[in-house]
Amino acid sequence: MSENPSKIFDFVSKRIRYIKHEEYQPLITTPVACLKSGLGSYLSRNILFVAIARSLGIPACLTNGKVSYFQDGKFHMTVEKKTGNLCLISDDEKILWQYNHNWSIAEKKKHVYETIDYADFSEWKDGVLSITLPEGEYRLITTNRLPNSNNCCKVSHFDIYENKNTTVTISLYEVPLSDMLDDLDIQDFILISDGVEYKKSSLLNRAGGMFVWLHPGEEPSEHILNEMYIHLENYLPYRESIHLIVDSGYQVNETLYKVANKLNLRVYTEKEPYNEQLARRVFCEPDVYPFIMMLNEKGNCLCAKHGYYVGNSGLMLKIFGRSS
Repeated sequence: MSENPSKIFDFVSKRIRYIKHEEYQPLITTPVACLKSGLGSYLSRNILFVAIARSLGIPACLTNGKVSYFQDGKFHMTVEKKTGNLCLISDDEKILWQYNHNWSIAEKKKHVYETIDYADFSEWKDGVLSITLPEGEYRLITTNRLPNSNNCCKVSHFDIYENKNTTVTISLYEVPLSDMLDDLDIQDFILISDGVEYKKSSLLNRAGGMFVWLHPGEEPSEHILNEMYIHLENYLPYRESIHLIVDSGYQVNETLYKVANKLNLRVYTEKEPYNEQLARRVFCEPDVYPFIMMLNEKGNCLCAKHGYYVGNSGLMLKIFGRSS
């Protein structure tokens, strides 16, 4: 920023929102308050610019409320961009919107869309996000990452006008559950609980079976167990179809115990080390935990996941629900 002071102005314009009906013009927001609240009038934003520039050793001042900064032997006056407000409304408040992860905004410049690099698009409140953007044409892209790692994108366009509010509904591309599932043959295997051997085929019912290999006490095994605990009521109808398997060398810890106890689940070990062979059969990375397989009543694999994946618990419940 010290080499290109105009970037300070771009930062302030993007970071600090101006909401006309909420401002009381005679009052000026201090630079620190501007940064903390993300709100400020045009004059307050200009004062913030001067404060940041001076802290970086750049001479800057206000002239009739306008910002000037010193560079290359002379003062330059910034040009205030015309801005409007974008109000994004999520069609599902349960979705965790993460900028540059499952959504992004790009501004059209000279017939090319340039993605906006802005980390503060994270301040969602009750499924609503308000953003101040320069006047122009924009593109919104949302991405729904499927269990098979395919990305389904949804694209929409909108315009921002000076001092106007633009409302856009943000949503993910909906994919039928059937399009996410496989149907892979899985060999029979034997699990042991309290000294009793159980074949995989004997543990299946109308809902199929959810087999989860865990490293208790380690992430992300702890994460999936905590997700299950949070959604205990949703898992209760399928408890006879849930089978938790502790990998060799690991013991039942507090997290695993409370889940197994609340759902009245058996905890198993393997008679033989099947994990690597099973993981490769369902295109997962061997020895990455948790390793989850969802089987149908015939014992074929509908879906398999390994490691950390946002929404694993919800996806498994959806698969269980297909047979209800």
